[in-house]
Amino acid sequence: MMSRVALDAIPLAVISFAFTVSLSEMFAKKHGYTVRPNQEMVAIGLCNVVPSFFHCFTTSAALAKTMVKDSTGCQTQ
Repeated sequence: MMSRVALDAIPLAVISFAFTVSLSEMFAKKHGYTVRPNQEMVAIGLCNVVPSFFHCFTTSAALAKTMVKDSTGCQTQ
């Protein structure tokens, strides 16, 4: 079963990473900062590996939620 899951997980991880970086780049351009894709990949990887031991959901970008927070002036680190 692990081989079937791994084959499906690889394209999902690539698509999730591409979506997250493109969303980050869009907001970086809007707010005048830069995004380092390598740092994003390490951060997303750690955010998905560590919780996997505790039956948590994976981390990914959420366009609608990000747009709402941006339009209301929400700021994070």
